[in-house]
Order: sequence, then C-alpha cells, then structure tokens
Amino acid sequence: MTIRIHPQNPKLFEYRNQPLALICATEHYGAVLNRPFRFERYIHDAASRGQTLSRLFTLFRELQNQVNPYSTCKPESTDYIAPFARTGPGNAYDGELRFDLETWDSEFFERLHAFLELSSAAGIIVELVLFSNTYADEIWSLNPLNPINNITIDDTEVIRWQDYVTRRHPQLCKWQEAHARRILAETNRYDNIIYEICNEPGSFLPEGEGDLPSADEVNEWQSHFIRMIRDFEKDQPNQHLIAGQEAFSYNPFTQ
Repeated sequence: MTIRIHPQNPKLFEYRNQPLALICATEHYGAVLNRPFRFERYIHDAASRGQTLSRLFTLFRELQNQVNPYSTCKPESTDYIAPFARTGPGNAYDGELRFDLETWDSEFFERLHAFLELSSAAGIIVELVLFSNTYADEIWSLNPLNPINNITIDDTEVIRWQDYVTRRHPQLCKWQEAHARRILAETNRYDNIIYEICNEPGSFLPEGEGDLPSADEVNEWQSHFIRMIRDFEKDQPNQHLIAGQEAFSYNPFTQ
C-alpha cells in the first residue's frame, strides 16, 4: 500500500502499516536532472539524520547566479538531463542540441528509478513534482517545452512564460500531458511517492482584467492534471496521494 493519510489520525501519514510524520531539512530538487550530483550520498545522509521526506523536480531548471551557483537545479548545460532526448537538428537556447519531445531519454529514467529505489530502501518519501512556475523569460527560455528548444512544437507560436501554467496552448498542453503520463507510468510501482502538480503556481491579474492568467485559470490547469492522474491510476496497481497548492497572485501579491 502506498503512503496515505492515517485513517485514525489525519495529522499523520501511514506508511508500511506504521504511523509516519514527514520531516525534511533539505530538498535537492535537481538530484536526478543534474548528472554529476551523487544522490546516493544525499539519500544516505538524509536517512542517517532521521529525515523522512525529499522533493524531486522532473523538468524544471534554473539559471545559475552568483548567489547560489551550485544548486542542483542549476546544472551546466552539458550536465542537464531531461525526460526528453536531445537529438537536434539545431541547437536549443543553452547551446546544446534541441529536444525531440517524441523521444525519451533513457539516462533520465535510469537515474529516476535509482533515486526512488534508494529512497524506498531508506524509508524516505519522495514528493515528485511534475511542473513548476517558470518565473521569468530567462528561465522559460531554458525549458525543454519552450518551442525554441525542441523540434516538436511549432516554434512560430509565441508562448509567454505566464501561459505555461494554463491550457491556452494546445500543443504545449499536449506535451505537458505526455510528460506527466510518462512519469506516472514509470513510477506507479513505488509506494513511497506523492505526486505534486506544480511548484509555486502563480497567477497575475484578477479575473477579467487584462489577458494574463487569473488564479482560477491556473487552478483549472492544475485540476486538469489531477483528473488526468486519477484517471490514469484507476486501473493501475497503486493509487497515490496528490499534493498541491492554490495559485498565488503576483499582482497584488497574495498567497
């Protein structure tokens, strides 16, 4: 049985027939997507200190900066591993080959399984994050699903970074769904995971003001993927918890 809310005490979880509190002092979001990162050492250290939770991104990548140049979510371009294979032709924004969204990268999934298997053996729950806010043009420009970075989505279509967490662009949403389904298919076997739809989903304007996404629109996008997970897992061996948060507002800034 997968981790679940404890049936007698909803303030706790139940995992492998035992009550469990989730304790986390560090989250190496980029442990799988950053090739040089030795996540085996991280998992061993976390378990030795009594931590019971980690959090893992499956796609998001940040820009390097002087404040925190060595975050696991800020790999060198040559060391970034996405679920999609880099095949070209042509180069992505980071100078490496463009992605083919119809071809999966086996190295990513080998690392993903190794991370989840080691975490399971250590009794660590993994919050598996499917998507993330892209925050700014500079960060959206690194995303494999940005049309400039792949050979699959028509690169004449302009997709603003704010629209990433909406269903406004059918081709983008199609490949977001493909990404989510592949992650679900690969990871359904594990009892130590919780799915999260989106890290820090943001909205921009009150309903009806301007053409930027409202909180309701972003939350509907999240609900779409919740429904997709539920539909996918209904006939699978395991059904997992889904974690999430309502969209916050940039303007005015409220959470």
